[in-house]
Amino acid sequence: MLTKGFSLLELLVVLGIMTLLVGISLPNLQQFRAQARVKAGVEQLNDLTKETRQKAVSVERFLPDIYPSYGIFFDTAHNKEVVIYADCVADDNNDDSITTNDSFTFDPRSRDCAKQNGLVETIALKEGAYIKTMYMTEPDSNGNGFITSEQTKASIEYLRPEPTIWLSNQNGTVVPVGELTVELSDTDNRATKTIVFLNSGQVYVK
Repeated sequence: MLTKGFSLLELLVVLGIMTLLVGISLPNLQQFRAQARVKAGVEQLNDLTKETRQKAVSVERFLPDIYPSYGIFFDTAHNKEVVIYADCVADDNNDDSITTNDSFTFDPRSRDCAKQNGLVETIALKEGAYIKTMYMTEPDSNGNGFITSEQTKASIEYLRPEPTIWLSNQNGTVVPVGELTVELSDTDNRATKTIVFLNSGQVYVK
């Protein structure tokens, strides 16, 4: 008994359908992977924020008798990493008060708490994710509400025992009221996600 095989035309039709299905599904798969990478990066930043806050609240000591504030430093020139740092001098101008006139940012020139700031750890973002852009929303100097501007550098810092965040813009100026928006993307720029840090201490993803 003879078994009928596939004709050349039938094989070409099947191969054409398979090629079409692969062509349709491949971009969706790439998009899914891109979204997964960005989501992992945002979740990592959220976890690092909690870790940094915990370091400050738990009074983690850097050197004997020095109990610093802790912060996260962002720099778009090094957009695949962030720095967790210790700020060992809260009252920078020695006026016996903590105000927006003090400095709450990372000094990359120092490497220990004997100076103004100290490097604690440089952390690479999850593979495939990077900081695409950053925006700071702060009061307009002319008193006309708020303005939002793109930033190349920014810091968020936790000063114990306060639950609030001290935000500093790319000039190292403390933002008294506002928010920092950090936009993450995958290396192929297929997906983006943002994480927002508010002065109130709230952090949310959108």
